[in-house]
Amino acid sequence: FISDDTGYQRDCYFDSWAQKLTQEYEAMDPRHKRNNQDLYYIGNILNRLKKGYINDIVEWLQKKAKFVLPISYHGMTVTLCKLFHYMLRQHWKDVHPPDSDKEKILDENKLEHLFCVCAVWAFGGALTIKDNINYRKDFSDFWKNKFKRVKFPSKGVVFDYFVILDGLKPVFEEWKTKLTEYTYDGSVPMKNVTVPIPETLSIKTITKNLILMDHASLYIGNSGSGKTQLIKGLLQEIRQEYQEDYYFSNINFNFYTDSDYLQTMLEQDLVKQGNRYGPKKGGK
Repeated sequence: FISDDTGYQRDCYFDSWAQKLTQEYEAMDPRHKRNNQDLYYIGNILNRLKKGYINDIVEWLQKKAKFVLPISYHGMTVTLCKLFHYMLRQHWKDVHPPDSDKEKILDENKLEHLFCVCAVWAFGGALTIKDNINYRKDFSDFWKNKFKRVKFPSKGVVFDYFVILDGLKPVFEEWKTKLTEYTYDGSVPMKNVTVPIPETLSIKTITKNLILMDHASLYIGNSGSGKTQLIKGLLQEIRQEYQEDYYFSNINFNFYTDSDYLQTMLEQDLVKQGNRYGPKKGGK
């Protein structure tokens, strides 16, 4: 067992990831091949964000929060990196300042807003009510009081918002603004129907981003809270959007599930394709 109480492992992973991310965007855009002493060099921006947020967040979680299951702060840092990496790819054009601003290669304000949204979910997403204490709300209050450079709206909690980056300045919007009217199709069994609400929409969006970065997620909740339906709906959505890349199989686990049973269930959906085995309809 390698202890990570000092945060050394977290720092090493983050620095390694930041270096790879920098190299990725240097290859995409020659303008990013700048002196590493440049304030707007992407590696330096990431380093400032790491020092400005991660240690303070972890320190608060260690002292003030309780989780329903054992957690890993290193794992949370990995989740932050994966989530930020994916969302940066989606908003790469949006985080560049106008052409008139030649000094700045990146809009650090937009990057910090995006980083904050990712950090909120990476470190606070596993919090819930425990022993009659709402740790998710406490985390939100801590965030709003501690970090002043990026100001979340005073209404609600930090988990209620996502960030819009396509304008001149980043803007926080509530997840409920993304909801659309749901029309029930009578041919679909009621057990397969999921009507989205802001909470499920936010969780599904964050999980989808992580899946598309090949990063696993775990849903925890009481029986009947909708975990299975939410996951099924998400996997079906990904399958429809990326038919050539993804394929999924539903396997029910219980107390008696062992490795032999799991292997048998997995192999049922595999067919031989030349010298390799893969899913029946292609995909990952």
